[in-house]
Amino acid sequence: MNKKIQLLSLALLFFLPFIVASILFYSNITPVSDTRNHGVLLSPPLATATLIEKHDRQWKLALLQTDLCQQACQQQLFLLRQIQTSLGKHQDRLDYLLLSSTDLVTDKQVLALHPKLQQLKLTAVQMAQLIVDINPVESSINLPSQMTNQQTAYMVLIDPLGNLLIKWPISNQELPKAGDQINTPTQKKAKGILSDIKHLLKLSRIG
Repeated sequence: MNKKIQLLSLALLFFLPFIVASILFYSNITPVSDTRNHGVLLSPPLATATLIEKHDRQWKLALLQTDLCQQACQQQLFLLRQIQTSLGKHQDRLDYLLLSSTDLVTDKQVLALHPKLQQLKLTAVQMAQLIVDINPVESSINLPSQMTNQQTAYMVLIDPLGNLLIKWPISNQELPKAGDQINTPTQKKAKGILSDIKHLLKLSRIG
């Protein structure tokens, strides 16, 4: 009798997910989505193969930049570096990248602060299209001009297969200052981005 109960329990455990999935499908019930994300998930993900030709099976946290990398941009790079470092033993799974439609960073002092920084130059047309692609609802707004004014920048996460998965708008008020730590109360944005990335790295078996 006990063996029958055990077999029945094992069968139930095996088939239960399929039964639940079938009920949800045929009854048109949508499961509640995960609300832990601090960024905006792109659905479907945006392929970046035409922009980033070489994918080295690394996760990439990228900053989109449409102007020269001056004070605000350098603070944003500092934020990227903070996030990567705060991954601890997993920091080698994440590169940080500057995607710019203007001149790349050449200042030796800035580069000395970011020895792991990768840079890629896009054309103005490529950058404008990328910003519109990640903001389809606001596509009628001149988003590249808004970014040029440095009011809002975007950080995006690209998976090891080259898919852009999530974006985070970054305002100047959310940027770190020199000496700030990621665990200070003012660094809510950094902690939110870090939380999203940790969650995705935990789920991912690639990169």
